[in-house]
Amino acid sequence: CPYHIHVWYMLTSFLAAAAAAAPDGGPRPNFMIILADDLGFDLAAAYGHPLSVTPHLDRLARSSFVSTGHHAGGATCAPSRAALMTGRNTMAFPNERNNGIGELPTVTDLLKHQGYETGHFGKWHLEKAAAVGAYGMQTVGGAGSRRRRKGHRQELSLANLTAAERARLKEQADEAEQEARRKEEEAPAPTPLCARAVAADRGADRARLWPAMFQAALLCPPASAEARRRHAEAVEAAEAADARDGKELKAAAKAAKAAKAAGNRSREKVHYTLGATPSTKTTPSFCSRAPTSKRSPRDSDVVGAAVAWLRARAGSRPFYANVWLHAPHAPVSLVEAVGRPLCEMLGGTAASVLGATPFGHLLAPRAVDWSAFGRPMGVKLAAARRAAAEGGHPIREGGLEQALAEYLATVWVVDFQIGNLLSVLDDELGLGAQTFVVVSADHGPERPWPFGVTDAELNNMGLAAAGASGDKHTILEGGLLVPFLLRWRGAPAGASAACATSHLDLLPTIAELAGVGVSSPTDGRPQRLWLDGGAAAASCTARSREGPPLVHHSKGNLVVHAAAYKLWVYAPSRKGLPTSGGENADTALWHEAIAAATASPVAGRPGRAASRSKSRRLKQRLTVTHGGVQMHWLLFNLSADAAETAPLLLSSGSEARRVAVRLYSHLDAWLRENAELQPEKSTRERELRAFRELPSLVAAAAKKATPAAARRQAGGAGGAGPLLSAVSLDDLTFA
Repeated sequence: CPYHIHVWYMLTSFLAAAAAAAPDGGPRPNFMIILADDLGFDLAAAYGHPLSVTPHLDRLARSSFVSTGHHAGGATCAPSRAALMTGRNTMAFPNERNNGIGELPTVTDLLKHQGYETGHFGKWHLEKAAAVGAYGMQTVGGAGSRRRRKGHRQELSLANLTAAERARLKEQADEAEQEARRKEEEAPAPTPLCARAVAADRGADRARLWPAMFQAALLCPPASAEARRRHAEAVEAAEAADARDGKELKAAAKAAKAAKAAGNRSREKVHYTLGATPSTKTTPSFCSRAPTSKRSPRDSDVVGAAVAWLRARAGSRPFYANVWLHAPHAPVSLVEAVGRPLCEMLGGTAASVLGATPFGHLLAPRAVDWSAFGRPMGVKLAAARRAAAEGGHPIREGGLEQALAEYLATVWVVDFQIGNLLSVLDDELGLGAQTFVVVSADHGPERPWPFGVTDAELNNMGLAAAGASGDKHTILEGGLLVPFLLRWRGAPAGASAACATSHLDLLPTIAELAGVGVSSPTDGRPQRLWLDGGAAAASCTARSREGPPLVHHSKGNLVVHAAAYKLWVYAPSRKGLPTSGGENADTALWHEAIAAATASPVAGRPGRAASRSKSRRLKQRLTVTHGGVQMHWLLFNLSADAAETAPLLLSSGSEARRVAVRLYSHLDAWLRENAELQPEKSTRERELRAFRELPSLVAAAAKKATPAAARRQAGGAGGAGPLLSAVSLDDLTFA
């Protein structure tokens, strides 16, 4: 009857209004998490990069809280992203793979069930397939950045089909291509940033435009009919060139593979090569170095999908959006960054394309003062030069400068894409004030190296955290510290702090802001630093982790970071030092730094480092036995030693030893509390093999053997069992 309809309508309206309300009674906030892949501390205003040009991120930094002590969830793409989504340390993932989060609840699961719209745009790299419904995602877009390359591989693998089947596949591909072109012709309305750039560019000398407008005038989609025609011609020419080069590139790849198998790492065998000789037949033109004929600047598809979703979504409901860019992850290439059509239109050479960016001047002799990048970068570049020379193909003169210019141009494009996205959020939709916006990275930057899969790895010029050792893949601070900008009304705008926060803190912080209960355990905590203004920032200590410790593992190493200290726990090794978690070259650099920092001068030869045999007898290393398992410990004070090269003396009765025992107790307790989640293959065959007889992991195996009902009865609703007694000095034997 009409009365019941009226009551039902009022009840649903009341419930909808309640669902949209935050704990303080106001509207619930939106959340946007923007990740750049492999991005270093490359922002000009926020982190003082000496040569970077990032006008939009500079503007964002002025209205945001800037962290110099924020940690990623892990040192590699997949585990770090999974840690962000779940708020769990990577060792808590129940499946074998390092992103195997299984059915652990994610931030998007929690918010979706509380009425939020959830969307994911860009790089995925999570365990389940990138599809609607995975992890509570209601929309997934812009995730296919390598579709064209994958399609090519698929076409090659279907060579045994009949002629009719191949014809049908070609017909389907042509239809898909026509559909893509039709969608391009039906271009969406320009973003506010691009609209302003078009207006400013009319009749103006681009060189006189202020940096953000100059950038947008170059990188925004063509606006006029003539510009679109020229762009379409460039796309057609690029695709034709791709078709011509296909056989040659395939032959080059085959030759490179054969050369690698034969032990020849020649720089002239791979088509990305910076220093190939012009006479090399397998070296294509500069603008064909990208793996695909990208029609537009890198990640335009990601931002375009996110913008379309923001414009189309129901305005009455709050939203959560992941916008995960692919840049500046390898391949770091100027052509990849700006797109091949624009590359050709700008002259088709490295000098002409870089000349249209703020980085053309870096190609001049001695244009780069490498000392401005700090000692860690200098050490890495020296190692890269040494490796190239030992391989018989020294880096050509100007090669490092061009590599830096191409990397900074890629970051410049990242800056444009983020600025373009935020112009829609802030200026067009007016949602900036009620949106919790994070810009960060998934881990530390990749190191520059002359011999990689494509050789463009020399272009990996991301700047690691100031003073830190290590890069991506290492569990040194350089692999874990990431840039972090937070724009939110509770965060202290324009302030900066170096205390240790983490991606793990995002889920509990977001849940608190949204008024969502979290029933499952997390390894982070709601960050008062992000919620309560400047008071928390003023009191925090550099590199100090307050709250749940950060736990990481890699290649037989366990590390735990609590307060300002970081404890390395590792199996005894021939050299007496742990691996860094990265490649052999990363570990060698770190070992050299420790030896240099801890070696005593040789008698009669002041300033000369001790011999290699002496450095192996590292006094600061402590041999510890627990439950029959022998291990080594190294302890670092990160507030004073971000490089992790000056381990503290762990002498009997010292405060440092007590700190080390306290951190090990944290680690032991964490392993016991998370017994159910320890993957059997990790503890028995892979990362934790050397530690499988630790009492904590023995207890883990015993708990797994206990029926689930008995575990719940013993440990309550959570089912993990009570926390066993903490480790004390009496439990450990020191040598």
